[in-house]
Amino acid sequence: MWRKVGEAASPEPAGGDCYADQVPLKRAILLWGGISEGGFAEVIVHKSKKVSVEEWVRAVRGGKLTKAIRQLHPVNKSGPWHVLCDNEKFLMSKQSRKSYACKSVKLWPIPPRSPDMNPVEKFWGWLGRELRRRDLRDLNMKKAALTKSQYLARVRAVLRTRKAQSVAKNTAKSLKKTCAEIVLKGGAASRG
Repeated sequence: MWRKVGEAASPEPAGGDCYADQVPLKRAILLWGGISEGGFAEVIVHKSKKVSVEEWVRAVRGGKLTKAIRQLHPVNKSGPWHVLCDNEKFLMSKQSRKSYACKSVKLWPIPPRSPDMNPVEKFWGWLGRELRRRDLRDLNMKKAALTKSQYLARVRAVLRTRKAQSVAKNTAKSLKKTCAEIVLKGGAASRG
């Protein structure tokens, strides 16, 4: 979330409030992307709180998902690709499943209420902390507040950094360790 001009001297939008108060929809950057041992790749930036089935199908059929997969240097360059995903309804819709079949994509859903098995959530957590760190630095330097388009440019710039790509790679690699820990615990949650 970016700070409005009148909030240029306020630390709250830079991480001082609970998330729901911090990020009203009209000020959020709504981005879908993925991570793998190849790094991070953006799939879509969208306008509403939740991606609609129609919006997702357009993105998949338009090649945005496969473009992101290819950016992550998969072993199999032309598919089929297995994509670990959360349980968002639009991902599992009949229309979405048809669009995956056309693009050689197969979904591998994680069990419900298992954020420890969704490594991209750990990556989003790192990204949020990195953006808050930069926001607080701007605040301390008394820089002008960023507009939404400037903030989106900042998010994309951070995502292109070596550090972000390294965090994405390492987070994706940690899934194997997390799965082994869950199996060892007989299905109980990992340390996350």
